[in-house]
Amino acid sequence: MTEDIVEGTDGYWFDNNLQEWANDGWDTTGIRNYLITREEYATEALVRIDYLISACEQLITRMSHEWLH
Repeated sequence: MTEDIVEGTDGYWFDNNLQEWANDGWDTTGIRNYLITREEYATEALVRIDYLISACEQLITRMSHEWLH
């Protein structure tokens, strides 16, 4: 919907978050589709997604590199 697009930009208000996560290597395609189709829950969902990604990143940093290989 047009009210979801930030004035003066070509995208949705949450695109900056998604781009940042994508730059960090996360696949954000499904997240973007979810946020667009369920706009009434987008803010809450984005907060939860941010929490989960942060938790995953913290877990990854705690794990030894030998474990990952």
